[in-house]
Amino acid sequence: MKLRVPDEIAFLIKRLHPELKRKVRAPLHFIQNDPESGRALRKELAGLRSKSRIIYHIHREVLEIAEHYTS
Repeated sequence: MKLRVPDEIAFLIKRLHPELKRKVRAPLHFIQNDPESGRALRKELAGLRSKSRIIYHIHREVLEIAEHYTS
C-alpha cells in the first residue's frame, strides 16, 4: 500500500536526529504493511485510525498521514 506523508511532516522527519528518525519511520512501515492494525478513532476523529501516536486515514489504496490534530 502506498504511503502519503504531507510535505510539512516529511520536512520535519528529514530534520530529525537519525535515532529519532528510526523511531518515527518504524511505525510508518508497520502501518504501511498492516493498515488495519491501527485503532479506529471515534467522535470528531471518526474515519481516522491511530498507531503509535500516528494518525492516518485509509483512502482506497493510499495511507494518508494526518497533518496534525490538537485537542
